[in-house]
Amino acid sequence: MEIINLGIFGDEPNLGSGFATVSRYFADYLSENSDLKIMYFGRWGQESYFKKCPVKSKFSYDYVPCQGGTWNKYLLDAIIRHYELDILLTIDDWWSIDGFLYAAKTNNIPFHFMNPLDSLPINEDAYKRFSKVDTLYIPNRSWKIIKAHDKSINIKYLPYGCDSEIFQPVPKLKDDKFTFLWIGRNEHRKNLKSAVLAFEKIQDRYDDVVLLIKTNWMTPESSMLKMYIMEKNLAVIGEQSKKGSPKELVRTYNRGHLLLCTSMAGGFELQIIEAMGCEVPVLATDWNFMNENIIHGQNGFKIPYKNLERLSDGRIWANIDEKELSAYMDYCINHRDNLAKMGKWARENVKETYKWEDCGEVLYKSIVGEND
Repeated sequence: MEIINLGIFGDEPNLGSGFATVSRYFADYLSENSDLKIMYFGRWGQESYFKKCPVKSKFSYDYVPCQGGTWNKYLLDAIIRHYELDILLTIDDWWSIDGFLYAAKTNNIPFHFMNPLDSLPINEDAYKRFSKVDTLYIPNRSWKIIKAHDKSINIKYLPYGCDSEIFQPVPKLKDDKFTFLWIGRNEHRKNLKSAVLAFEKIQDRYDDVVLLIKTNWMTPESSMLKMYIMEKNLAVIGEQSKKGSPKELVRTYNRGHLLLCTSMAGGFELQIIEAMGCEVPVLATDWNFMNENIIHGQNGFKIPYKNLERLSDGRIWANIDEKELSAYMDYCINHRDNLAKMGKWARENVKETYKWEDCGEVLYKSIVGEND
């Protein structure tokens, strides 16, 4: 049997979630196929974190630390030649796509690209690059928009998964106080500010509520937000994220009654289905592609936006309506029994719909079939 050398290029784990985790899952499941030799190329010093990403099967491939930023085309060319790679696969790394295209073309090997299109504009520049990729994998319905625009692009719909054996309910961790969760990187697009402002309205009416924030807290914007939280004496618990710590992340999900996803734009918010795996319903901005795994009223609620913001590069972001958000938060506080039922339904739906095994199988058949 001929062995195919597959190079997967990723990044450091973030909050035990994000595209580094997606990379790790795909590498893990693909490595179970005996005709593939997997090499994962990541950042210097990240291997110990990477091995802690929430996966259940063994670390059965090589981790190669070799860079600390955007992938350079000459470095990629050297890597391909040195490791005799047959195929390139990268997850989400849009900023290095030109380097990958150059290196793949120079060495005459396929290049597969996976991206949720959460932080880049879908414009003519993007379409031009997509047309040069051997296979473009998209985890949300934006694939229909791309295909309608250019039918020549080889595109496959591939939603991410959730390991429901890891992300599962632990009821004893819940407090009597109603706990709202906000989890993610503290950057402008994620819009933590709106979650805090909506919670402020809720705290004015209830004493037994708390907002638990798990983030990196490492931006200038977060410093101002911290000051606001202290000045208003808000019942906010701030937790520093721990890279590649899935057990801590699962405990955080299980401490909450409701997850707030206030992002202005998103492609596939992994924390939504991870929270649902722990029987935690979700409130999310009704915009873009991040909420398509929410069925309004069954496993969460889609919150209207109050206005749209057009960026200079053509992207359109939505600012969530904080009044509507606080109204739904109010409803959930007063309907805990219904919320618990929604959480149970959410978990069953995740177990049936979002499986990493299915993702790995689709990806394997696509890669091997196109390489034959």
